[in-house]
Amino acid sequence: MIITEPAVICGVIAQSADVFYTGYQETASKQNLPVAWTEPENYNRVSTRSGLCLSFSLSLKSSSLIKSPEMESTSPGPVSVPLTPVIPTVTSTSERRSEATAAGGAKTWLPELALVGVAVIWGVNIPVMKSGLDHIDRYSFNALRLALSAVVLVLLGWNELRCGQRPRSNLRFHQVLIYAGLASVIYQYLFLLGVSRATSANAGLIVATIPMWTALAARVFLKEQLPWLGWFGLLAALTGTLIVTLSKTAIGPVKGSLAGNLFMLGAALSWACATVYSRPLMKAISPIQLSACASVIGLPFHVLIALHSLPQSLPLLSDGAVWYPIVYSGVFSTGLALAMWNYGVRHAGAAQAAIFQNLIPAIAIFTAWLFRGEQITLPQITGGAMIIIGLLIMRRSRNQ
Repeated sequence: MIITEPAVICGVIAQSADVFYTGYQETASKQNLPVAWTEPENYNRVSTRSGLCLSFSLSLKSSSLIKSPEMESTSPGPVSVPLTPVIPTVTSTSERRSEATAAGGAKTWLPELALVGVAVIWGVNIPVMKSGLDHIDRYSFNALRLALSAVVLVLLGWNELRCGQRPRSNLRFHQVLIYAGLASVIYQYLFLLGVSRATSANAGLIVATIPMWTALAARVFLKEQLPWLGWFGLLAALTGTLIVTLSKTAIGPVKGSLAGNLFMLGAALSWACATVYSRPLMKAISPIQLSACASVIGLPFHVLIALHSLPQSLPLLSDGAVWYPIVYSGVFSTGLALAMWNYGVRHAGAAQAAIFQNLIPAIAIFTAWLFRGEQITLPQITGGAMIIIGLLIMRRSRNQ
């Protein structure tokens, strides 16, 4: 009995650890804790002492000094705990992954579908805007679409407030004002001038370089490190951007086309700076609410520069060729697409979302060729391939 008492005590400890793990697993499933916290290997790390006692107990049980079950059953004593506790079955990592995939497969396609939808909406938006600009003054077009966008974003932000998601008290108005100046005033103005003068292919390809400029801005302002492989990808993407920006196109004179490319490049730089500046703000306010505030703050600027043309432009809204692009660009591209993007990033991850973002220039080029008859040139193909490859290399370097 002297030798069997430690084994019994260790068996009790190991049995208690098993009960603790089972109870924790049930609690974790109810509270939607990450799977990593409920993995058996983490349980084994937490219960190291119990595991050691369990091994000692099993080694004692296997020795000849331990009484057999028949002898144990005839021996006196109140202890009724079995020497061999029940141990949870540990499945392999591949089996758990396949089970999780089978259980959650029905849900994972929704975020990916949302990200594909965003890529389609944003890719089609550039040719749609150019079609609308063929029939109405560009400043009036911009003011009307951004007004619709502000309404949609305010409604989405109000819905978050109604659900209890409110900005923190440490958020300052001047921070939102600076972000609005970068994202809703400078970016939207340069984006309008770029879309109206550059081809859809060039506009889509240059906009696709925003992640590259964001990485550079983060390196300069936030002192974020970029691996050597990331610098190689950045150089490839930058070279492709220069090829696309300086390429000759079939839209108007070469000077006008180059100006449109440069406007799009300025818009990409402005959005990259706004993205880097907004990173600390995201700790105090949601992306939807920040975008809603920025759209309301920036809207008066666009209405003001459109005042001279709005009286002549409003009667044109009876034409479907005018109001359809305005509604599409304002409600879907600038409004609902942002909510879909946030949903996709939240559930599928930023890395997965970035992959779908590469579809945007391809969709813009294909749509412009199909509906507007824009020709695709060799510099666009070469520069576009270098941009996409460079961005993929940069993302791969960050994941290493």
